[in-house]
Amino acid sequence: MYGGLGLLMFATVFFVVVLSRRKVTDLYPWLSGNFGRIIEDIKVLRTFKLPEARPAGLAATIEGLGLLALLLAAVTGTLWMISFLSNNTSDPDFLAIHKTAVGAIEAMCGDTVCLPCCIC
Repeated sequence: MYGGLGLLMFATVFFVVVLSRRKVTDLYPWLSGNFGRIIEDIKVLRTFKLPEARPAGLAATIEGLGLLALLLAAVTGTLWMISFLSNNTSDPDFLAIHKTAVGAIEAMCGDTVCLPCCIC
């Protein structure tokens, strides 16, 4: 349970370091309505080739979504822990939200990890 607090601190520092090295618009181009490079990368994928990793591209967007998912899981886990330790009645609600956030990460990582295994 307390490992999650360490993850929250690590995830926050990691998120700040990544954003200090890259622009927000590189990781989250959809926030500004910039879908051009993502569409170009999808067109390259349709030719069964991997697009080059570049700012505001598909790979950068997936990296940004992964960072958000990590922070969401760490924050919801911390909220659940605080609720649990204070004997709050909304404890099961926070746990359900946390499990949903972690499930999203597992689904994303599962596809990323299992796909190369299936090709072999």
